[in-house]
Amino acid sequence: MKGALAAARAEGRRALSEVEAAALLADYGLPVCPFRLCRSAEDLETALRAVPPPWVVKIVSPDILHKTEVGGVIVGLRSLEGAREAFGSLVEHVAAVRPSARLDGVLVQPQVEGALAEMLLGVSRDEQFGPVVLAGLGGIFAEALDDVALRVAPVDAAEARAMLRELRGYRILTGFRDRPAGDVEGLADALVRLSRLASELEDEIAEVDLNPVMVLPAGRGVVAVDALVTLRGPRPA
Repeated sequence: MKGALAAARAEGRRALSEVEAAALLADYGLPVCPFRLCRSAEDLETALRAVPPPWVVKIVSPDILHKTEVGGVIVGLRSLEGAREAFGSLVEHVAAVRPSARLDGVLVQPQVEGALAEMLLGVSRDEQFGPVVLAGLGGIFAEALDDVALRVAPVDAAEARAMLRELRGYRILTGFRDRPAGDVEGLADALVRLSRLASELEDEIAEVDLNPVMVLPAGRGVVAVDALVTLRGPRPA
């Protein structure tokens, strides 16, 4: 993935594309939701045959880092007709609200069902300590809840579990009001792997934002359905 990082810098981009980000995460063993990149109606038909419904479609643009802010995501598509219509309407809508944005296509993903919680896993950079890994409750309420735990990267499995136990919402992960327990071990493992990425690519990566990471029932793992990786600026000569 060094090539993708170098290519992004050469193009003057401050972030990896979602396709590049997913490949980087997969290189570190992080579980990411499978997808197909569609640039045409023919690509879409191929994707819909290969990806099981319900589908999620998302705009792909190097100029749009936060897709939901421009209405660039449509979820819960269950019919072929609905998915085809969503493909066209999504491209038209984003082109209208962000006419200067370059559009690389649309991602088609299976919608993750059966999750018990949505989590935020991320990396930020502290001027004194370097890369810091964080975990917290995710989804659309992540900023409002402000329930996060932080550690200097890298962390081991024991430290990752300790981070999760610090969260006010930890009970949601372990079973609450007769709900089954989530895969806490899978979530801790994802934290460990993300922290290793942060440490090994300290000179390249500014931030990583995985939100949401869907936590499935114990033994079924976790899966990141959206990823944003931003790059560090040029270092002084």
